[in-house]
Amino acid sequence: MAPTFLYAQLAHEIIHLIDKGTFQPGERLPSLRSLSENRQVSIATVSQAYLQLEAQGYLEARPQSGYYVCLRPPVLALPHSTSAPDAPAQVGKNAFISQILDESRRPGILPLGSTILDPSYLPIKHLSRLIARLAACPENHTYAPTAGFEGLRRQIARRTLDSARPIGFQEVVITSGCMEALNLALRTLAKPGDLVAVESPTFYGILQAIESLGMRVLELPTDPTTGLDLAALEQALKQHPIRVLLTIPSFQNPLGTCMPFENKLRLLAIAARSGLQIIEDDIYGEFYFREPPPTLFSLDRQQSVLLCSSFSKTLAPGFRVGWALPGRHFETFLQLKRMTSLGTASLQQLVIAEYLASGAYERHLRRLRPQLERSLLQALQMISQHFPQGIRVSRPEGGFILWLELPVGTSVMDIYKQALSVGISIAPGPLFSNRELEYPALRLSLNLPWGDRLEQALYQLGDILRQNIRH
Repeated sequence: MAPTFLYAQLAHEIIHLIDKGTFQPGERLPSLRSLSENRQVSIATVSQAYLQLEAQGYLEARPQSGYYVCLRPPVLALPHSTSAPDAPAQVGKNAFISQILDESRRPGILPLGSTILDPSYLPIKHLSRLIARLAACPENHTYAPTAGFEGLRRQIARRTLDSARPIGFQEVVITSGCMEALNLALRTLAKPGDLVAVESPTFYGILQAIESLGMRVLELPTDPTTGLDLAALEQALKQHPIRVLLTIPSFQNPLGTCMPFENKLRLLAIAARSGLQIIEDDIYGEFYFREPPPTLFSLDRQQSVLLCSSFSKTLAPGFRVGWALPGRHFETFLQLKRMTSLGTASLQQLVIAEYLASGAYERHLRRLRPQLERSLLQALQMISQHFPQGIRVSRPEGGFILWLELPVGTSVMDIYKQALSVGISIAPGPLFSNRELEYPALRLSLNLPWGDRLEQALYQLGDILRQNIRH
């Protein structure tokens, strides 16, 4: 049935032209004014058509430039749902993780195993001006309150106004990055020897935190499109005394998965029935390409969730400013913060607070998201054309990381060493699980703008993979 509204008719025609190849991915569409004049329709009609196509993923708006045809992801096989070790275990990965991180930080290494964005993506000049001005005030060099400066806490609280659970600034605790928040959350909810459930694979820093606190881990199967296997969680709760679930529901690291809304509600229902406490790592939640995913914290009505996040990925990695929403555990969390680090660095908090208050943060994120999506889609195109068959690749709807599942029997550690020898770091699969070292998968971070440097590195990595994957 043909669309009835004029803007919908126009959108339908543009889709037809894109599908037929008249407009290629990356090409700019006519301006609102020129298309309005050529088609003898109002600018509002053209604008509405473009907005509809943007919402459907056909177009992207680039500030001061216009509307462009989006790259379409190639058809690549998705990774399988992961299996996981059957039994709780002590974590023993710290030495291995430290070795990989040290090697990847050597001078001259292209850090495609790192989730730190290239400085060209970040508003360094704006932040530098704020630092210079605020650092000139002697009163800005005093200790910050343990919970953090009120101005920054207010700005974080204001960002929850359009969520299902707005909070007051009194509910926010500023931390030294997300890792301190996660460590304090674990100490708040569990003690040495307790069992912590995690996704498999999961961020290696979570495994390190669990190990350093003397806790045990139970890895749970995870699906590359829907996230944590909730049936497996329910079964595990019947079999094991799980104290805490530590999860990354939005753009999970390393799978890139975003847990569907219905699954988030189901997870919260499981927690309410079982008394399970949840630590939500939401450090990637701002990297959505289309719609912002709701946090577990915002949907929680039973006070089961303690949320941790940070500005380290989106804004300023070196500032080490994160935050937590401890909910009903606020006082315990704050006391642990007081006894651990007393407070978070003052100047960085003041700079971020002013940056957020100016509205610059939202503008920065609106520019950043499409840039990351373009780089990720370009990488997927290259993987489909240049990497060997048999590789399965995640297809995230946000963020800048890809999970590549390699054929069984492939030595990912050999691939890691060969890539390092030509100046490229990748994150091998064994980093993300407590299992044995042979885990044929790797995480690839598209953390710098698309260009010759990144393109050449992916060509080199494709060559290395072809040498190591035999059919």
